[in-house]
Amino acid sequence: MKIKATLLLTIFSFSLLFTACFNDDDSGIRTEADELIELNELLEKLEENYTVEQTSLGTYYIVHKQGEGEFPEAGDSLSIQYLGYFIDGTTFDSSFERQDSIWNFMYLDPQMQLIEGMNDGLALMNTGSYYDLIIPSSLGYGDGNGVFPRYKTTVFSVKMKGIKKLAE
Repeated sequence: MKIKATLLLTIFSFSLLFTACFNDDDSGIRTEADELIELNELLEKLEENYTVEQTSLGTYYIVHKQGEGEFPEAGDSLSIQYLGYFIDGTTFDSSFERQDSIWNFMYLDPQMQLIEGMNDGLALMNTGSYYDLIIPSSLGYGDGNGVFPRYKTTVFSVKMKGIKKLAE
């Protein structure tokens, strides 16, 4: 219950802070420059209340809770709960909406094709961790793919429920 309340508060905060972050020019075509402006505004607002860190690849993240134990390696089985949304608060995917809210998958499985920013962020998390991963489109969905608008930063609130090592 506490996790859902925190997720809802985070989403509500993002949507209040960034409802005006859309491109208002006459062309209607989003550019990387539009995304960079929105991302910088988001980071400035978040840094008022959170410590925002960045990986060497460029994924931004907020640690709400650091877990314990080992970190994932290629081939490990991960169990996560997540909520994916744009910085305006619009949800595009959520494991919480499924009957079994935990998503189990093999980390760094070439068949899985997770976005690079998600793999980058998951590498930081051990069991019990709860992070917000702020993923620029260059590490996410780039210039769009039909479902995702071009040059849109995505945010994933992720809770690592478990890591089963490949050797186990």
